[in-house]
Amino acid sequence: MAAVLRTKHCRIFNRRKLNELRILRQLSNKSSAIENDVVDDHLNGRDIPFLYLPHTAQKAYHVHWSTTSLPDNFDKYKWLTKTISTPELPTLYGNDALNSNSEALGSLNDSLRQAVAFQRTPKNRNVLRFYNERISYSLFTNFLRVPLVSANEAEHLKPENSQLYHKPKIETHWPRNYKFFHTEFEPSFVLRTKSGLDMVEEPQVLTPDQVESIPGPFHPYAMNLYKKDINHLRNRAGMDNSKFNPVKHCHTTIMINNRLHTDQQLLAGGTFTCFAQLLSQAFDNGNLFGTDLLTPLVTQCIITNGHKIAFLVFQLNTMNLLDDKGVWNRVWYTPSVDLYKKKENSYLFYETAETSDKDLLDNTVANNILQFIGRKTT
Repeated sequence: MAAVLRTKHCRIFNRRKLNELRILRQLSNKSSAIENDVVDDHLNGRDIPFLYLPHTAQKAYHVHWSTTSLPDNFDKYKWLTKTISTPELPTLYGNDALNSNSEALGSLNDSLRQAVAFQRTPKNRNVLRFYNERISYSLFTNFLRVPLVSANEAEHLKPENSQLYHKPKIETHWPRNYKFFHTEFEPSFVLRTKSGLDMVEEPQVLTPDQVESIPGPFHPYAMNLYKKDINHLRNRAGMDNSKFNPVKHCHTTIMINNRLHTDQQLLAGGTFTCFAQLLSQAFDNGNLFGTDLLTPLVTQCIITNGHKIAFLVFQLNTMNLLDDKGVWNRVWYTPSVDLYKKKENSYLFYETAETSDKDLLDNTVANNILQFIGRKTT
């Protein structure tokens, strides 16, 4: 009798086991099919997250958003952010902004003339640390006000859909070439919107030949980067409660630094600013290092030293920054141009233009300012 019961129980157990195995096999087949679809659809499966504990990482190298002592810093910052560049703006940035809004051009010209031609130089003019604030408050507050007023009917610029930040703290970190890097800085102005900008182009995997043609890799010491004394790998996207803030998309960033003089310095600072902004935003959205973004993030940057100005559009395609394979991020830029025609032998900000010159502002610069602020979101 005991043998019969034992045999009966074994049969029952075997039937349950077979049912469990059948269910597990079906689930594994479905999961493998899903994995195959993801692999086929998303860049051959380079989506394995790079997981780590912050306290186990080595001390990170601190990166300044701009530098004046580094030769060829644009190429080095492009490699550091895994970015390839195009020396022109995307085709969607046309030249029709001024044709539809001539009043805005007049307002921008008047603001520029008041700041650089008629406003008197203060007594402490040799204290250069005040010049960034003077450029911000006397010129770019009006440069922001005019496009915001002229495009007040745009849906993305309505008060419930946008927010303008002044000197928010951006802090983030990332692994590159199996080393950790960290940055912390405060942009001059950041315009955030509820919806993000449209993707400029589809991400594409670079071929080995294309990767070989890109300058790099660079050692941290070749980029004047040194490890921090204390290792805190934090992420701050420049706003309070950033994960749940409805107005979180970085639309346009304005960076002002009067110590930047060359194209390399301006473009490196603009590229790195866009990268850090979008990286912190992607990290808050739940994306992990070692993966490619299913939906790329796009932002814009206007960088100036008070005399020269450059415009950049950045698209973050990947957080897989450990090596040079796969997808790279993208940046489109304009070479720096003169914001206005200066007097000879004038290097400060005030009283550097002729009062008789009525059309100081270059039309291309004015058009880009209006288009950057007025570009609609999704």
